[in-house]
Amino acid sequence: MNVNAIEALWLGINLVSLVVTITNVVDAWRVWRVMIGTTLPHEIQARANVRREAVRLVIVACLIAIAVPAALRPGDVALTLPLALLMVIPIGVAINGYLDRRTRRSLARLVVGDDLAEAILRSEALRRMERTVDDTAVKVDDIHRATVDEGDA
Repeated sequence: MNVNAIEALWLGINLVSLVVTITNVVDAWRVWRVMIGTTLPHEIQARANVRREAVRLVIVACLIAIAVPAALRPGDVALTLPLALLMVIPIGVAINGYLDRRTRRSLARLVVGDDLAEAILRSEALRRMERTVDDTAVKVDDIHRATVDEGDA
């Protein structure tokens, strides 16, 4: 495999954009979970933020799917205008995602208060406790059904 500087730069830009986009998807998901139970408009907007970040992730994945085979083929890739434009797209996606993240967090702070990080942790802890309670309830229901079935037999 012979990767020249242009190919390495192209892959590097795409990978940085991928990391930024993945962190934005996680952040949007967490903010959405915090917004559940506030107001319907806030929930809808938070869910739309998750969808937007997921679309950005698909775009970056497609760009990586173009860049990787180009880097693996024999010969060097020359820097042309179409390639330069393909390199600018993930930069724009990452910057747009970053700016949306700042806006999303500012709006979330207005709804849940200044300590968004604490609200996210509280929301995640509550979800884990709900899952534990649900799992325990299922186990108790199974035990109850088993004892009722044994009593019928």
